[in-house]
Amino acid sequence: MKWDETYDLLNVGRPYTAHFRYATSGLIGKKSCHPFVIDDTFSLMMNGTIERLVSAKKVDTVALCKILKGMSESKMLDVLSTYACRFALLNRVTGNVKIVNRDLWFVRDGVHYSKDNCFPTARKTPYYVTSKSSYSLEQDELDREWDEWLAMEQEYTDDWSVNHTPVRAVSKEVCTSVAVYGTLKEGCGNHRLLSTSQCLGSGYTSDPYPLVVDNLPYMIDRKGKGKRVSVEIYRVTDDTLARLDSLEGHPDWYQRKQIQVQLYKGGTVTAWVYMIPDSKSTTHMNDTGVYVDCY
Repeated sequence: MKWDETYDLLNVGRPYTAHFRYATSGLIGKKSCHPFVIDDTFSLMMNGTIERLVSAKKVDTVALCKILKGMSESKMLDVLSTYACRFALLNRVTGNVKIVNRDLWFVRDGVHYSKDNCFPTARKTPYYVTSKSSYSLEQDELDREWDEWLAMEQEYTDDWSVNHTPVRAVSKEVCTSVAVYGTLKEGCGNHRLLSTSQCLGSGYTSDPYPLVVDNLPYMIDRKGKGKRVSVEIYRVTDDTLARLDSLEGHPDWYQRKQIQVQLYKGGTVTAWVYMIPDSKSTTHMNDTGVYVDCY
């Protein structure tokens, strides 16, 4: 589809959702285009990647829709909020759209964008062009389309700078999830480091781990031993994660590792957890052999 056709398609007098993307997983074709159907009422658009659902044959959003099928709208929203992705939950019956994880979106003139690389800049080459030789078009047609793109982009940039006042995005940092079980929990001494982070809820580790409380709590990286540990899950920025690393002495004392965590409100999330390596459980800390499920 040419750009002028795209603009004509979007030039409507009502709110709408639109989705332009590169393929990140699954087969490339019309069946892999958003939105994806959840059930008779809801469809889903998504920007981001859910690593544990990625495969060569299936789009991660399709796999997520199968998980959501049969849930109420409120339960779907709870589950979607556990993933650090941008979602639009579409109700095909009412025409309503619920934007999920607003802190990860970028806002300009009341419009929510799932990425900020769609805003006009002083780019010299189009996003989708890597080299002129990458096209099978005749050289003169390629040159013409190249020039048309640059002219259109410059016109759009000039128009935007004159007629629009940029609105600061809520957040430009990539977020990740962290599960905490000790002094970083709400009400404990080190929670100040998470005071500005979004809490996704409480839950427990999908697998048992030894949690020892000997003055301080510490979890040992010995999967399958102990109990499923109660945790709080937070979405944190890279800067906050670095401060947590410093507090926990990662990787020399505690080591940060991604595990599966089950939320009490439903859904599973992959989250970082700080644990004592099993090989150092008797040197870094005192493995008492008495394991609990909550600090």
